[in-house]
Amino acid sequence: MLQVLNTPGGLNDTMIYALGRSTVATILNALSIGPDYPISAAQAIKMFNAVCPLGGKYQVNTTVFWDDNQVLAYFQSLYS
Repeated sequence: MLQVLNTPGGLNDTMIYALGRSTVATILNALSIGPDYPISAAQAIKMFNAVCPLGGKYQVNTTVFWDDNQVLAYFQSLYS
């Protein structure tokens, strides 16, 4: 996790870095807040793994699939 959190941001940011940092933040929030958090740490990992390598899709339900941008936006909405 520390390796992911140490990735560059700003103008040098890439989707994989941003998604990695957001995934770590989501995991840490899920672990510290517990069952009141909207998703579990395991769900956050599953979402990340579904879209990485970039180009993958996370299946939200039977008809909805999210790409990396949508997973990132969802993670960010949890702590924004």
